[in-house]
Amino acid sequence: MARTQDEHHQLPAVRLAGVSVSRAALSRWRAPDPAAGRPDPAALVLRDVTLEVPRGEALVLLGNSGGGKSTLLRLLDRLVEPDAGTVEVLGRPLLAWPIAELRRTAVLVPQQPVLLGSTLREELLRPLVWAGRQASPERLAEVSRLLRLDDLDPEQPTSELSGGQRARLAVARALVLEPPLLLLDEPTASLDVQLARALLEELRAWLRERAITLVLTTHRPADAARIGDRVAFLLAGRLFGPYPARAALAPEELEPEVQAFLGTASAAAGGAPAGPDGRAATDR
Repeated sequence: MARTQDEHHQLPAVRLAGVSVSRAALSRWRAPDPAAGRPDPAALVLRDVTLEVPRGEALVLLGNSGGGKSTLLRLLDRLVEPDAGTVEVLGRPLLAWPIAELRRTAVLVPQQPVLLGSTLREELLRPLVWAGRQASPERLAEVSRLLRLDDLDPEQPTSELSGGQRARLAVARALVLEPPLLLLDEPTASLDVQLARALLEELRAWLRERAITLVLTTHRPADAARIGDRVAFLLAGRLFGPYPARAALAPEELEPEVQAFLGTASAAAGGAPAGPDGRAATDR
């Protein structure tokens, strides 16, 4: 039976049921052959993940590098195909989405975004041009202020931007579309802690006003409480949670694996990036 419009809008923004992704899937360009059987559990990046994200919620994913956080985001944008399980985005099976429409609706900003070598203004306008939509000067100005880009020359070449400016521009480029689902992979990794905190708080308020669903990965437990409604942990491909976001800072009642991760993260980071160069590595 077909779903009514009201039933459709009551469905979660994201639903995963029993999803597994193998390492082989990360370089595969087509859906796996069902006759091939289940992959070796030792080769799984995501292991039997079941998750629902209600519409309008902000979910933060925490975990070690290589734990599957980036893979889950890429899965939602069909940059990776699951080996097992089902995925729905905004009430539609993932395979029912035309890819171009999906990627305008569930907009992914990777940790290392690609800028196309134009000016700041052209880069902000690019997604609207590709979507065949008119640019609103008010929206461009609003997004530029939100991401602290308003003090830059709009005609400045993107090749002259710093790493932090490029990261903020990539997020701004996604926000001009006001997508129903926003997927941010380590968006504050190249920012200092104070700026990251301020941006996350203002970004969360902006998204709430528009009922935009957010799934965000980070290596900073404090970010979860600052921007998230709930937090989940991906550790060696296994999902723990979701829990209320404050659990990231008070994990006493969580599973031992999560407590061990948070203890390691706090000792290694102390609110600063976990990598040796001050930045977290992207999951593979």
